[in-house]
Amino acid sequence: MTAADLLHQLNRLGVHLAANGDRLVCEAPKGVLTAGITSAAAVAQSGVS
Repeated sequence: MTAADLLHQLNRLGVHLAANGDRLVCEAPKGVLTAGITSAAAVAQSGVS
């Protein structure tokens, strides 16, 4: 899954991401951020610089 694919999936699930300085703020409905999605985000993050 590419970073773009992940962002599209998160958007469909109602997850909102925002930059706050050098941090990423994530707001998501309860239960949406599963272990699988969290793992995919970690993999995608490693490819973003």
